[in-house]
Amino acid sequence: MKSYDFNRFFSVFTFFSVFHYCWPAKIIKRAPLNTRNAIGNELYEEVFYSLDLEERDYFGLQYTDQFNVQHWLDPTKKVAKQVAIGPPFTLRFRVKFFTSEPSSNLKEELTRYQFFLQIKQDIAAGRLQCPHPLAIELAALTLQSELGDYNPVEHTALFISEFRFHPEQDEKMEIEILDRYKACR
Repeated sequence: MKSYDFNRFFSVFTFFSVFHYCWPAKIIKRAPLNTRNAIGNELYEEVFYSLDLEERDYFGLQYTDQFNVQHWLDPTKKVAKQVAIGPPFTLRFRVKFFTSEPSSNLKEELTRYQFFLQIKQDIAAGRLQCPHPLAIELAALTLQSELGDYNPVEHTALFISEFRFHPEQDEKMEIEILDRYKACR
């Protein structure tokens, strides 16, 4: 796995209160799991095992009921009793609890990376409000952590437009992101 400087990202971000993010849970099964009779904890174990997550208390699985209301999967109850729609069941792996000091409280890089993905997606989707100057800074840090240092041959304003960082992203914002990205080292 590529090494990211998430401490730098979180030091800019620590004053935000964040809600939830959705990304598909990729489950690599060790043995067939009977989802019809599975207890929530068994499903949690499969997900955590497949993602190789050790800091599990921060994460949960979320589903949407027939009334379009989101719920957290209870690890003590059967999945089929909780999720009325399915099988197959649609569950979303999300950060359930955010720490106030992610750079010092999160020990594993993989956990920090999952937090990073959720924050990035929440900002891009507009679920998390982000002031324009901070959005520029976070977008530049995201580019630097994912792509490395600025390279004038590869990284142009047109290149930046391929990424979606903010719901109000326009050409002017992309040029500002590029200028800030040039300064990241």
